[in-house]
Amino acid sequence: ASAQVDPAKLDVAGLRTIPVTLKQDLIERPEDFRCTDVPVYLATRTTGTTGRPAEVWLSRYEMELWPALGALAAALRGELRPGDVMQVNLSSRSAVALHLSAASCRLVGAGWRPLGIVPPETSLESLAEGGATVLFTVPSYLAELVTAARCRGMGAGDFGLRRVVVGGEVLSASLARAAART
Repeated sequence: ASAQVDPAKLDVAGLRTIPVTLKQDLIERPEDFRCTDVPVYLATRTTGTTGRPAEVWLSRYEMELWPALGALAAALRGELRPGDVMQVNLSSRSAVALHLSAASCRLVGAGWRPLGIVPPETSLESLAEGGATVLFTVPSYLAELVTAARCRGMGAGDFGLRRVVVGGEVLSASLARAAART
């Protein structure tokens, strides 16, 4: 309303006038970010490392729609293919990301291997022996994998990965280059 945008007539120019949602907005007005005409299904929240955690509730519809859109986009761009195996090294607290990646793999016809945040050596063994073609993790864990691989003398030829997907944290250019080389 403050941006004077009619959702039924939203265009790119109107989209640019909508203010960015801040963490403080989520904390102070959680009801403004919840669908009111459907039951809640899954909550996701921040860790609270920068203060009070923010929580967002998602509906079942959103939890079914997001992976469908993600799977379609990934398939169209060739990022996820039938027969791929996605190894997922995320915290079990990443419920939404885990759900979305599992559902996207199911819809595309790819395998899904959730390992969690395990010792890097365990993950490297799985990557080297398990046929994973896509790795999904956070940058901090990717850095641990790169370091552990280098310590073990492992390089790009030891893995069948064709894609590494990271999220949840900032990926530095130097880590991206190091991971690509390794």
